[in-house]
Amino acid sequence: MTTDHLELFVPDRTKAVAWYREWLGFEPMPEHASWAKTGPVMLTCDRGQTMLALFTGIPLGTEKPHGWRRLALRAPADEFVAFCQRFRDSGQKIEGPVDHEKAWSAYFTDPWGNLLEVTTYDYAEVPRLLPA
Repeated sequence: MTTDHLELFVPDRTKAVAWYREWLGFEPMPEHASWAKTGPVMLTCDRGQTMLALFTGIPLGTEKPHGWRRLALRAPADEFVAFCQRFRDSGQKIEGPVDHEKAWSAYFTDPWGNLLEVTTYDYAEVPRLLPA
């Protein structure tokens, strides 16, 4: 088995689609467009290997979690460092890069408080790519 998708609740799916496209590279999946009428908007960043299902609803955000806590995405070192810098430069709050001794992570939220993370296992490359 493999993971199919992760469901997220957002108050405005149109704004969420735009945010997930801009910041994490997710695009709506035309083959699942009919589901959006009564169900989720399906997004992917890698031709369906990783999918998000955006439902209209109240996000858990930073409340004490009862189920899934955070969505973590993997990136190569150069994309990880570029993402961290771009996100920080935009004025949005981001924690990281955080050194986990064999991986680096950055922690942030979407505009609705859903907990997100970008991680790289290209451990040795990150320090040389970070701005001085």
